[in-house]
Amino acid sequence: MNLWKVEQNKLQEIQKNRLDSEDRLENWIAEDSNILGLDILIIGKQVVTSFGGRIDLLAIKSDGELVLLELKKDR
Repeated sequence: MNLWKVEQNKLQEIQKNRLDSEDRLENWIAEDSNILGLDILIIGKQVVTSFGGRIDLLAIKSDGELVLLELKKDR
């Protein structure tokens, strides 16, 4: 998906860049989950599972359904 900005009444495509830190993305989403376009509430960051793994962000929907977010900075 391409992003565009209006500059002097003309559309200019915004260049794509890789994010330098997955932590930065995680913090942005934790501060305002609305940027995902989902109706969720973040309830945990870097949650350790009983299997020894970690969930980047754990959220809950208004109906009580859990949402697991695994973030990748390059994709």
